[in-house]
This record gives sequence, structure tokens and C-alpha cells, in this order.
Amino acid sequence: MQPVSRQPEVARRAACPENALTAWQIARTAAERPELATRDCLPVRAKEVLSVLPDKTKSYTAAEIVRMVEAEFGQRVLRMTAPGGPRRASYRAYLPDRSIIVTHRPDFRRNRREAEVLGELGPDCDRMPRLLGARDGLMFQSDMGEVRLSQRIQTATDAQRLALAQEAVAAILAIQAAGRNSALMRSLPRLGSDPGWIESLVAGPRRLAAMAHLPPPAMDLAALVARLDVPARNFLKWDCRAGNAALDDQGRIGWFDFEYSGLRHGAEDLAWLIADETWPIAAPAMFEIVGRLHDPFDAESRDDYLDYLAFYTGLHAVQRLLLVITQAQRRGWAPTARILSRDQVGVRPQMGCRLCQVALDCIARAPLLEPMRPTIEGTLAQFEAVIAHPIA
Repeated sequence: MQPVSRQPEVARRAACPENALTAWQIARTAAERPELATRDCLPVRAKEVLSVLPDKTKSYTAAEIVRMVEAEFGQRVLRMTAPGGPRRASYRAYLPDRSIIVTHRPDFRRNRREAEVLGELGPDCDRMPRLLGARDGLMFQSDMGEVRLSQRIQTATDAQRLALAQEAVAAILAIQAAGRNSALMRSLPRLGSDPGWIESLVAGPRRLAAMAHLPPPAMDLAALVARLDVPARNFLKWDCRAGNAALDDQGRIGWFDFEYSGLRHGAEDLAWLIADETWPIAAPAMFEIVGRLHDPFDAESRDDYLDYLAFYTGLHAVQRLLLVITQAQRRGWAPTARILSRDQVGVRPQMGCRLCQVALDCIARAPLLEPMRPTIEGTLAQFEAVIAHPIA
């Protein structure tokens, strides 16, 4: 249960109209609900929740979700919002003394995966949400904070940005360490072993060249596939974009959204952050931070770890470029404020430039990626041309 001293702050947030959903406003004829007795938000283990998470997905109205939250926590819901927009799977419910996150993913398997991870690691790792319970397919977890890391870092000074980057990397490594020492290493699936996923990753540079109307790069596909064949030796959160981290009232960074967690090398989580198009920290600074904070936990040396990180990050940056270009072609460029507030793909030419710069830095560190240099340089030139000569 969060300290009582936070009650005025929670009440202020509940009264704020920002990010509110009009259709989700909770009208009541009685202002008080004395029959609802407060229940402490104590963390629970996964086995207590998995038994009540069904193997199918059921749709609920807003009123039904509110009633289930109130029944689970014994408090009235003051207000509910959808931080990522009404089509996302998570909602923030404001109770009188705290806010909680209500998750209702359309794929029940993702709900169960996240419950398993949070239930196993959450009680012992303060860098991720605590699992608070479940009811009829809804999962409840603690709120890591309302300010996304992707938003906070935009307004920070250069020194503050580096401090935030270090804190974010430290949080990822702490979560991975907790996962490595848990039973999840025996129960979670290996990620990145599907042939289709590997094929898509190594074919990314050729697809990018085709999209940009550039000559195809002469990549050694067999060597790329072989380099991706790494042991599943580490816990992965997956999708470590800055929009999936938040700062609490004390400014401490925590990560959320663990529905895709699994096992792989470990550097992939950091690649998601380094090659996040909204992330303003240059790749060389990020590699320096990772090299300084990473503590090798097996026979792989720090240099070997960083070599694989650069290789994978370069390929991942290409995947993000493909996503940015595809969405720009379909919908046009998006406003930065909306990208950050809704945690959307960074469909901005400036963000495309940033991904190209990340990829070029990785190429300099990973010789296997050198053949795609002309593709990245050509793509960068096209983004720069858009910035220099925007279409009215």
C-alpha cells in the first residue's frame, strides 16, 4: 500500500482532465461509498493469479471494469484513463489513495505471460510493477508512474539526460539479473528462434534499400544468421523502448509491459533502447554507459557482449526504419507531442535520421554490417531532404 502522504497527489491527478476519456467518466448519484472497505495493495505471486486468468479473452464495458476494480480493491474508482489511447490494453484507475494499472490484453496468453513474470519477479525487484491480483480476465498491477521516460528525457538538460540513460540501463540490467536467478529461466520460451523472425531480421537491409529505391546491399545472409544464433542465457523483458518506462514521484525509473518476455542473449533489451527513434542519446554515449554498467555473468567477455550488442542494434535500427517509413507512407508524418504522449512509432523525419545515425555507428563497430552502409547513408540523405524541403 502506498503511503498516505500521496493521497493529495492522487486526488489532484484524478481531477486533472489530461488524457481523460469522456466516455469513461464515472457518474454516480452517491458521492461516497462507505460500504467499500480499503484493501491493501500487497503483491501476490503468479500462482495465485494464473488460476483465475481464463484461457480466453472476454470483452467488458467501462462500467463493468470499474465494478470489478472496486470489488477487487474495496474502494471506489474516482476516474479511469487510457494513457496510450482508447485502443490500448491498459488503463489507469484512480482510487482514493493510489492509482493502479488495469490490463486487459486481447490475447489471453500475453496476460498470462505478464502475470507469470510480474508475480515471480515483482515482489523482489523494485524496477518493475507488482502483481496485485486478477479478476475475470483483468489483471491488476502497481503503477510505475505517470511520466514516461520518453517524455521526461526530452525536457532534460544534457547532464540530466545522461543520468536518466544510466538509470534506465541500470534498471534493465537489474530486471535481467532478477530474471536469471528465478524459475522463469525454466518456464519462459526462447525468443528469436523462429526461422521467419530470423529471416525478416536479416532481410531488413534489402527491404530498406527497396523502399528507398537504392541498390540492394550485398549482405552475407548466412553469416548474419550464424551471428544471431546465440544461447538463451538471459532473461529478456523485450520492447525496452523509452515509452515503456516511467518515473515515479521520486524520479526513479521502472519498466512495464512484460507480456513478451522470454529468454535470449540479453543485449537485445538494450538494443531496443539504443535504437528507439524517440531516444535523444547518441549511440556512442549509450555504448559507453552499457560497457561501464554491464557486469559479465558468464564466460562471455565485456568486449564480446558489446560486439553482439552493436551487431544486433544495427539490424534492429533497420527494422525501426522500415516501420517508420511504412507508417509515414500510409498516414504521413505525426506530431512529436502525440508520438510521445501516446507511445506511438516515431513517424518524424528527424527520428528517421536518428535511427540512421544509430545504424551507422553500429556499422562502424560490427564489420558484418558494413555492406549496408550505402543503404543507410542513402536513406539518411532522403530524410534530410525531407527536413530541408518539407512539403507544405
